[in-house]
Amino acid sequence: MSKAPANKTNVTYFDLDEVAQEEIVIRIFGEDHKLKPVSVDDFIKNSREQEAADNVSEDDLVGQLGLTKKMLQRAFPTMPDDIFTKMTMLQLNKLVQLAHGLNGQKQAQAENAEAARAGNVLAATAS
Repeated sequence: MSKAPANKTNVTYFDLDEVAQEEIVIRIFGEDHKLKPVSVDDFIKNSREQEAADNVSEDDLVGQLGLTKKMLQRAFPTMPDDIFTKMTMLQLNKLVQLAHGLNGQKQAQAENAEAARAGNVLAATAS
């Protein structure tokens, strides 16, 4: 946060262009893939797909993996389609944890759940 230029008094100036996210790169099968910071649009898509995944039958493993793949491809757009079927389940699970944790999805979901428990329906439904 910085103060506004001298010609504007008593104004707090927030330069969101200065907000930077740490660059994260993962390596798998000898190739590097950079984590793309999640946009609000991608966050909404991921949240909706997470809700859909929660409603997919546990027997529909292909459906669950398909939704996971779509979310990961938004986070790591340079990953080719076939890379996900080549990964071990341990690698896939670690990648999902990394993507959710670094892009703020888990934190936002936890905040929404807390708001819902506290009775703040507006905050819980805003995402």
